[in-house]
Amino acid sequence: MRKIKKVCVLVCLLLALFCSVGEAFQPSKRWIWLGSDDTIGSWFDPKSMTEIRMPGDYRVFMWVLFYKNAPSESLTKVRFYVDLKAQTLGVSDRIVYDMEGNSLGSEHYPASSVRMVVSPESRGETLYRIAKMYHAKRAARRSIPKRV
Repeated sequence: MRKIKKVCVLVCLLLALFCSVGEAFQPSKRWIWLGSDDTIGSWFDPKSMTEIRMPGDYRVFMWVLFYKNAPSESLTKVRFYVDLKAQTLGVSDRIVYDMEGNSLGSEHYPASSVRMVVSPESRGETLYRIAKMYHAKRAARRSIPKRV
């Protein structure tokens, strides 16, 4: 009987340890998890997705949230756009926040200044696939606005 009590106490202590260590940053339910590692996590906001018809192409815009815990905690929201034809990912806006939600600075980038090729097995590829699905869904409903 003593052995069972010791095992129960040990299990409870281990669970308490893992629960307290496992507490991590979690954004609101609006954000969908993309991936994470030891120092950074990323989520995207499906409600922020928009699409613009460009000459001969489409661009899908979405906001992505990055939580960074090293060297200090911070949040960064980045507005990406995905060029579906060129298979590139670009950045249009970036806002950095402290953990209380105060803006520490923001930047707006011209449309062609920050672009990268979508590489296989990356978060960029995940964003590209999300954008393709969003485009296909909207194209089926024929509800894509033209660029003004």
